[in-house]
Amino acid sequence: MTANPVSVTQATHVLRLLNLLQNNRVFRVPVVDSKGKLIGIVTRRDLLRGYLQTSGS
Repeated sequence: MTANPVSVTQATHVLRLLNLLQNNRVFRVPVVDSKGKLIGIVTRRDLLRGYLQTSGS
């Protein structure tokens, strides 16, 4: 178990999220609301899919 897990909110900018993933050497990050309740998980694969869809590839 991770002592200080990393999490993001829906408002977290995608570049910040990418940095968190890379700097913490993780492949997924929980998304929490303002009360810290889990509302989802975002993965590196999710980000790659989003990038490929917006770039027209």
